[in-house]
Amino acid sequence: MEYFADTLFDLPPTGSFDWKPTFSPKEVKKELRPYQFDSSVAVERAFQEVDKTLLILPTGTGKTIIFAHLIDKWWKENRYQSLVLAHRGELIDQAAKKIRAQSGIIPGIEKADKFTYIDIPVVIASVQTMTGKRMKKYPPDTFKRIIVDEAHHAIAPSYRTILNYFQGAKVLGVTATPDRTDSRELGSYFESIAYQYLLTDAIKDGWLVPIVGRRVQDFSIDLSELRTAIGDFLESELEQVIEKYITPICTSIRKETEGLKTMIFLPSVKSSELVAHVLRSMGFNAAFLSGASSDYERSNVLDKFKEGKITHLCNCNLFLEGFDEPSIEAIVMARPTLSRTVYAQAIGRGTRIYPGKKQLTLIEFTYNYEKHQLVNVYEIFAGRGYEQKVRETAERKSVGKRDINFLAELEEAHRDTYDIDRIMKRVRVADPHGFVAFDPFAICDLHGIDLSGEFNIKWQGKKLTGDATPNQIKLLKRYDIQGADILSKAQAAIMIDMIAKNNWKLPINI
Repeated sequence: MEYFADTLFDLPPTGSFDWKPTFSPKEVKKELRPYQFDSSVAVERAFQEVDKTLLILPTGTGKTIIFAHLIDKWWKENRYQSLVLAHRGELIDQAAKKIRAQSGIIPGIEKADKFTYIDIPVVIASVQTMTGKRMKKYPPDTFKRIIVDEAHHAIAPSYRTILNYFQGAKVLGVTATPDRTDSRELGSYFESIAYQYLLTDAIKDGWLVPIVGRRVQDFSIDLSELRTAIGDFLESELEQVIEKYITPICTSIRKETEGLKTMIFLPSVKSSELVAHVLRSMGFNAAFLSGASSDYERSNVLDKFKEGKITHLCNCNLFLEGFDEPSIEAIVMARPTLSRTVYAQAIGRGTRIYPGKKQLTLIEFTYNYEKHQLVNVYEIFAGRGYEQKVRETAERKSVGKRDINFLAELEEAHRDTYDIDRIMKRVRVADPHGFVAFDPFAICDLHGIDLSGEFNIKWQGKKLTGDATPNQIKLLKRYDIQGADILSKAQAAIMIDMIAKNNWKLPINI
C-alpha cells in the first residue's frame, strides 16, 4: 500500500495511530530554488563517500523543503524509509506539512500520544519520545536515511542514542550557522559539509531581505557582573538586569518600531510579560506567549499577529526555531547572548521575503560587557572574506550611524582592509623576494578556497582532526603567514598544499 494523499481513504483507520491529516490546504508543492536543487544534488553526492553529512543554510531559505524533496526522491526511487528527528512540536508539524506538500506522502508521527506504523515511507519523531521504548519497536535496519532537523542538537546524548541504534542509516544534519561551541563536536560526528549557503549569498541573491540595524544608544545595560553557564548568560541573573530597564526599553521600542510588525526577544517569560504590558499601556497592540500558554491562546495570538491585529509579540525562547511568519518587519533583540546560534535563529525570524517588505529592521541595545564577548549581527555574516578583523572594522565604522545596512558596511570594510590588486600580485609572487604577511583566511579567499568553515574538513579525501601541528605552523610562518596557530590540521594542510601548487618563494630575510 502506498501512503500518498490520493490514497488517503485506503489508509488504516485512526485511533491511537496518527493517520488523520491536519494539513492546511494552502500547503502546495514548491519548485526548488537553484541553491535548493544544488544542495540536494550535493547531499546525494556526499552520501556516495560518507555516511554522515551536513547541510548548512541560513534560517528562512527552506531547509525543510530540501529534505522533503530528498525524502520523496529516496522513497520513490529506492523505497528507502526515512526518519526525521526534531525536538520541538513546531518543527515536527512544519516538517509534516512540507513533506506532504512536496511529495503527497502523509508522514507518520511518533510524539507523546501519537503513534504510527513501522512500514511507512516517513516517520517524524520527537527525540524525547523516540529515546524510550518507542524506538525499540523499529528494527535497527528500518531506516536507510535519518534527517536531524536543527543539527546543532545532534551532539546531545538523546540524539546520539537514536543515531547509534539505527547505525545502518545515512545521516543528514540540517542547520543554520552553528555556534562555535558546537562546531568541534559536530565536526567529530559529521564527516563532511555537503553544501553551505551563506546568509551573505541569500541576501545578495534576493532570497532573504537586507538587515538594517538601529542601535539604541540613549542608555547602556550593565551586564558586567553576570555569570555564564553552558556558553551563555544565566537566565535568572539576566532577567533581573533587564527588568531594571523595562521602561527605557519599551520607550525605545515605541520610537523605533512604530508601524512595523515586530517580534521581541527577551531573556525570560516574566520580562516578556512585563514588556507586553508596558507596550499596551503605550497604545500598542502587544501580546506575549510562553511555553505555558494554552494551545487555544497560542493559536489565537498567532492568528491575530499574522493578520496584523497584534503588532508586537514578546517571547523568550519560544520562537527561536520552527516559527515561520514572513510578514515580520522588525526584530527587537532585548536578549543579549553569547551564542551565535541563538542570535542567528532570532534574526532569522524576520529575514524571509514578503510582498512589499524591503528590509528587516533590527533593534539592538548597547551593553556594558567587559568580561564577555557578546554576539552581534556582524557575527552571523562570518565567512568568505568577512573574517574577524573585517567584522570588527565594520562594527567600529558603523558606530553612531542611524540605519546600518550590515552587509554594505561589511563590504566597505573588506575594501578598506584589503587592496585586492596589490595582494593578488603578491600572491602570484610577482616579487621574487617573497610574500606579504597576511592572515590565512584572506589568502585562501583570494584563491577561491574557503577556510572559514568551522568543522573539521577533508583534505585530499582524508579527514584530519585536531589543531595544526607545530611543524605546520612553523612552515606557514616561514612564508610570513600570520595567525597559522589558529588553524585546524586540515586547514593548515590545505594552505601548505596551495603554497606548493603556486610555487611560492620564501621571504629573503629568513
